[in-house]
Amino acid sequence: MIISDNKKYIPDKKLVVGNNLKTYRIKNGYTLRSLSAKLLEKYNKRITIGAINLIENGKNYPSVETLLILSDFYNVGLDGLFTK
Repeated sequence: MIISDNKKYIPDKKLVVGNNLKTYRIKNGYTLRSLSAKLLEKYNKRITIGAINLIENGKNYPSVETLLILSDFYNVGLDGLFTK
């Protein structure tokens, strides 16, 4: 969490991205396991269940490559991942 000088809450981008990715995953009916398998099948990119979980919970930030893959997979622009 980042607090500015005027004590107004500014959400951490890791949390915003993670929450958005989790919302897209659930909205599209994927479990962590099924999403990981689908990304491997479609993009030949292994993103582990643990990695997805860390990203969705704001504990880790995805690589640029992973952001591009997830953006394409969910058919949303990168701005859709970074905005509330």
